[in-house]
Amino acid sequence: TNLYTHNQILTENEAYLAPADPEGFAKGIGALSENSNLRKKIGKSGREVVEKNHTYPAHQKRLNGVYDGIEKQIGLR
Repeated sequence: TNLYTHNQILTENEAYLAPADPEGFAKGIGALSENSNLRKKIGKSGREVVEKNHTYPAHQKRLNGVYDGIEKQIGLR
């Protein structure tokens, strides 16, 4: 759904952000069910976003960056 909790992370390139009401959501489902190219396009982009940002190695890299920054600030590096 096209809510702030979703669209601050995902764009229309990675997800079909349908309105957050029954009619809009139904239209979104219908639009996706009728357009295999759109499903493939956003599916591929969505997978790339997940693999880049939401895998264990991605989280590990971010967390290590935080720790590195803390060490630098307190003078351990």
